[in-house]
Amino acid sequence: MKKNFRLLLISLVLIVLAMWVYFGRNSSAFNKSESQFAIDDTTTVTRFFMADKRGQSVLISRDSINGGWLVNRTNKGHKMIIESFLGVASQLAVECPVAEKAAANTLKNMAANAIKVEIYQMKPLIDWFGLNLFLKERLTKTFYVGDVTSDNIGTYMLMEGSSMPFVVYLPGFRGFVQARYYTNPIDWRDHTIFALQLDQLKSVKMIYHGTPEQSFSIVNNGNRTLSLSGGPNFTPVASFDTLKALAYLTAFNSVNFEAFLNDIDQHKRDSIVGSQPFFTLSVID
Repeated sequence: MKKNFRLLLISLVLIVLAMWVYFGRNSSAFNKSESQFAIDDTTTVTRFFMADKRGQSVLISRDSINGGWLVNRTNKGHKMIIESFLGVASQLAVECPVAEKAAANTLKNMAANAIKVEIYQMKPLIDWFGLNLFLKERLTKTFYVGDVTSDNIGTYMLMEGSSMPFVVYLPGFRGFVQARYYTNPIDWRDHTIFALQLDQLKSVKMIYHGTPEQSFSIVNNGNRTLSLSGGPNFTPVASFDTLKALAYLTAFNSVNFEAFLNDIDQHKRDSIVGSQPFFTLSVID
């Protein structure tokens, strides 16, 4: 009986020791300071900065005066793109550390191609039972974003000061998050052409240069009535579909362009600028 008890006790000790070694290794592998790439609270983010190895960089910062975001402190940022990025950045999860035999090669590739990311947030110096003291903007994360894994699901990331890269993914998303980190400032800029409410619009004039008989102008009289004129001389139209005219004006609440044409050469650019326009749209607010 005593022999069986001793064997049982030794077995329990060995099991506890094995569990301690296993979980100890895993907890050190997933050290919070080395593997927490996700942003804990995106509402506290004041700005984020990205730079690649080609010398291109971008700074996205909150516009404290007008609200929204600024690109490199000058141009209005694309709200949907920036909020989508922050949403992804808050849900990043670590799948595993890179295997030891592959870590050296991964680090070598990241040294040549990774994108550096800096996250700045409003954080207190002291958080005492929910009481935030000495709140100020602080650099909370600096890490590097590398290539994607062979299955196109994970992305290699490395926290600054660490020598252990991790495979990071977005739970519930089949794809890699590397594509969310880009450094061309134009890709972050707002695409808005018009964002006018009906009461801000005074008139809209559309001139079709090839077919002037199709030209028209709609005037918002400001007293819940509209005026329409059309043709080459913009002759007043007495009877027209006011609902269609109203729908046309309200569409100016959100008029955007698709993309910046950055990759066309100067000759093509000059050709476009010097060509006869199909139509000319004039808006008075």
